[in-house]
Amino acid sequence: MLSVKCLVIGLDGGTWKILRPLMDKGKLPNITSLVEEGCWGTLISSIPPVTFPAWKCYSTGKNPGKIGIYWFIGVDVENKRIIINTSRSVKSKEIWDYLSQQGITCGIVGLPGMYPPKKIRGFIVCEDAPDLTNFTYPRFIGRILKKKFGFKLFPEHAFEADPKKYAEEVKELIRQRFKVSIYLSQIFKPRFLNLTIYHTDGIQHHFWKAMREGHREYGKVIEEVWKIVDEEIGKLLSMINEEAYVMIISDHGFAEAKSIFQLARWLMDRGYLVLRRQGAHTLLRKLLRKMPISRDDIFTLVQKSRILALLRRISSPELRSKIFNRLFPPEGDMVVRNPLEGLIDWERSKTIPVPQGLIYINRNIFNSKEEVKTFRDRLAEEIREIRNPVSGDYLAKRVYTKDELYSGKYLDKAPDIIILPSEGFEIACSALTERLWNEPKKWTGVHAIEGIFIMRGPGVKKGVKVEKISILDLAPTILHLFSIPIPQDMDGKVLKGIFNEEFKRSSHEK
Repeated sequence: MLSVKCLVIGLDGGTWKILRPLMDKGKLPNITSLVEEGCWGTLISSIPPVTFPAWKCYSTGKNPGKIGIYWFIGVDVENKRIIINTSRSVKSKEIWDYLSQQGITCGIVGLPGMYPPKKIRGFIVCEDAPDLTNFTYPRFIGRILKKKFGFKLFPEHAFEADPKKYAEEVKELIRQRFKVSIYLSQIFKPRFLNLTIYHTDGIQHHFWKAMREGHREYGKVIEEVWKIVDEEIGKLLSMINEEAYVMIISDHGFAEAKSIFQLARWLMDRGYLVLRRQGAHTLLRKLLRKMPISRDDIFTLVQKSRILALLRRISSPELRSKIFNRLFPPEGDMVVRNPLEGLIDWERSKTIPVPQGLIYINRNIFNSKEEVKTFRDRLAEEIREIRNPVSGDYLAKRVYTKDELYSGKYLDKAPDIIILPSEGFEIACSALTERLWNEPKKWTGVHAIEGIFIMRGPGVKKGVKVEKISILDLAPTILHLFSIPIPQDMDGKVLKGIFNEEFKRSSHEK
């Protein structure tokens, strides 16, 4: 029996749109049991609803303006730099920091944004490490995991080259994360265990259309993955005390992809974004775009050729992935995959866009704050008027300025405009595409702001749907379970509505 008092299972991209139909058919008995024995509801994610910063909003209980994280990358306009965010970019304590200070042992497995791992009382297994050199804390457990479990960070086969092998490898990675969590918990005996299953996100991105259309070979992949998750949850629950608190959450939800809007192209067409002279690798990609051969065709050819066999002997899967994505970045991801400051003409660009609808204004080329504000307001209004040419639907559900959405010490590092797209619309940033709107190809499922929340435990209401749950409320609620005072600078609040009156009266916080 594990000594866990509070178990948090993070299901990246978890959505009731998938879970509810499967639960109704009796295919997720363990998740269904948790819902019946506790409370549940829709969890509202961060804006943008994306892995990084959403998981950090969860772990800190703070909005991005207080932690300095707005996406996977940040734009330093003043110094003309694009910065890749890591765990060191987070300007705040997280749940496990507060618990560790109180002498409470923690275990963190699979949570994005933990690399490089920091020192806590307990253990960390990173999900987003570049390789298996330094992906754990303490470092020695990495060697054990590689030897005992053949630990891998991501699938050997890419979806583009072999969807079937990709899906099978993901299933094994999911099982592996559960096994690792149980194994390390038996050794370290954590009172707080946070296991995150990240690869559910990729499966839904890739196989949503196949699911919707009932594809003969791949139509059941998403269902199969969720059935494995449910089965593994059952095994884990059987090893913890029935009085332990169990929380299942997601960083965001999911929806069917309707169309992809190319924000960088739109800004370039208006002269708001200007690129420098293109390098040889950029010209190569542009030439390939005019040829009757796609990135997926090239990937498939390489995967099946002797070239890959040679690369397998002399390089790691991580290095092969980096090489391929450097030359052939996925459509829509060019600005992210190649965050090269030299690609942008910083002297003439009024804006620097980031995928998921973030726009930074280059203040260096404006004469006053008033000019910046006037331009920002005009740009926001132009974006509000963008419609899909086929459906006529507006691109944006809402367009925010940073002052409307964020607050805190790091507000000056925030994007000036944040677009929350209408459901099903993906905002990409390919600077090479000639089209503003593209039909979904690689990703047929996209993020949505509504995720999932389930909680069971002593004093938790049973069979009750809870309204208005923010991802910011989870950290203070977890600290509350351990009788740790809630830091005043947390934006989230304890979810008192999920507890019965007897628990409220007996808890430390009246």
